[in-house]
Amino acid sequence: MIKIRLIFSLCSIILLSFFASAKYSVQLQRAAEKGDSKAQYILGNCYEYGAGIEKNTAKALFWWKLSAKNGNLNAKKKLGKLYENGWLGWKEQINDSTYRAHINEFPGVGKSIDTALIYYEAVAVSDDFSDVQKHLGELFYEGKEVERNYDKAFIYLKRAANNEKLKKEDRSQCMNKVAVCYRYGRGTEIDIKQSEIWREKAALLGYQDAQDLTGKGVYGILCFENGVPYKPDGLLNTAFVHKKTDEGLQIIPVIPIIFWNDSEGKFSLSPELAGIELVMSISSDEYEEIEFIGGTNLKLILKKKAL
Repeated sequence: MIKIRLIFSLCSIILLSFFASAKYSVQLQRAAEKGDSKAQYILGNCYEYGAGIEKNTAKALFWWKLSAKNGNLNAKKKLGKLYENGWLGWKEQINDSTYRAHINEFPGVGKSIDTALIYYEAVAVSDDFSDVQKHLGELFYEGKEVERNYDKAFIYLKRAANNEKLKKEDRSQCMNKVAVCYRYGRGTEIDIKQSEIWREKAALLGYQDAQDLTGKGVYGILCFENGVPYKPDGLLNTAFVHKKTDEGLQIIPVIPIIFWNDSEGKFSLSPELAGIELVMSISSDEYEEIEFIGGTNLKLILKKKAL
C-alpha cells in the first residue's frame, strides 16, 4: 500500500510540473480528458493564449466550463471575469519594463453580470481569492453594475478585510468600508464602537481617509501660496521627506511622496512619523523646502525661491 501511495504521489508531482508550465502538451490533454479539473483549466488557458497550440477561444471556454463544473475555483474566477466584461484581457511581457496588452473576444458570449456573480460567489468562499471577495463587496456596496445589496456587501467586505492574503492597501480600503457599514447600519446593526475599531484598523494600515477621521498618522494638503492645492505641471511629481536631528541636519531614510495631477495636493505619511521634525522638498529647484512637525490636518505652503 505504501508503494502504491508513493507511486501515486510521484505521478501527481509529475503531472503538476506539466500543468505549471501552462503550455500545451499531450500529457496535459490526456489528464484533462480524464477529468482532472486543474488540467482542464490550464488547457483552457493554453487555448486562450495560444500557448503551444493554436489559439481557440471556443475550446478555451469549453475546457473552463468543464473545469468549473468539476469544482475548480480558478476556472470559475476566469468565467466570472469573462461574463462580467464580455471579453478577457491579458498582458504579454516584452522585457523587464514593457508589456503588450491583448484582448480576446469570445464570439457568442455576451456580458452577463448575473452569470458573473454566480461564479464569483462560488469562488469567494475561499480565502485564496481575496481579490474576488473585495470585488464582490464593492460591487454590492456601490450598486452600479448590480442591484445594491448592503447585506452581501458587508459580508464580503468584512471577509476581505480580515483576509491577510489581500494586499495591505486593498485591506485598508475594505476595513474603512466596514467601518462605514457599522457607522450607518449598512448590512449590519449600527455600532459606533465597532465603527471606530475598524476605522482605526484602516488608519493604521495606511488608509488616508480613515486617518483623517481618527487622527492617526501624518497627513495633510500641500498648497501654493495662494491656497490652491498643489498640482504638478505634468502628470506627476515627487516630493522627498527627510527626518531631522537635533542639530537640524537632514538624515536618511528619505521618504518619497508621489503627487499626481489629480491628487489635489493630498499626502500621507506613516503614523510612526507623528510628532517628528520633518522637511519636505519638491524635485524642482524652483521651490523652498518646507519644515514641519508631523501631525494631522496639515496645510503646508509651497513657496518659490527668491530670485
